[in-house]
Amino acid sequence: MSRIKLVHPKIEHQAMVNTFVEDTLKYNSSFHGFDRLEKFSDYQEWLAYMESQKDEKQLEEGRVPAEVRFVTDEKEAYIIGIVNIRYRLNEYLNDFGGHIGISIARNFRNKGFGTKALKLALQRCKELNIDKVLITCNKTNQPSAKMITNNGGVLENEITEENGNVVQRYWVENK
Repeated sequence: MSRIKLVHPKIEHQAMVNTFVEDTLKYNSSFHGFDRLEKFSDYQEWLAYMESQKDEKQLEEGRVPAEVRFVTDEKEAYIIGIVNIRYRLNEYLNDFGGHIGISIARNFRNKGFGTKALKLALQRCKELNIDKVLITCNKTNQPSAKMITNNGGVLENEITEENGNVVQRYWVENK
């Protein structure tokens, strides 16, 4: 398996982003990280919006400061996935979203990239002084549950959403 890294989104990544989004939509997969991309006229505008999401003063009501990182190969030739890191939790994130959201491109799934990406995201959380990290996944998503437990996640409980979906809540001691 190749080495991976988390990188801050840059304008130079636009072609990779387009490919990632097309592939994801082609397989009807969901993905975190491209928050509201379709609402912006271009990728550069989206980049500026994502940068603003780190600043508490610029956030819409109900949102928390957060950052997006691309999971790439060492040469940044392609996007393997996307990581969202939320700096703190609000009520919704405490129940259903957690500190970290990860989406791995379909053609990279079940190859250990998610586990490695989460390890890197936890290192980034440590840099941000987030010592206790909440990570959630749907109960039916066993690959995500395995990725979380492989990184020290301990299941605290399960919460059922209004639509009947069961969300598992895992904590990682990140000291």
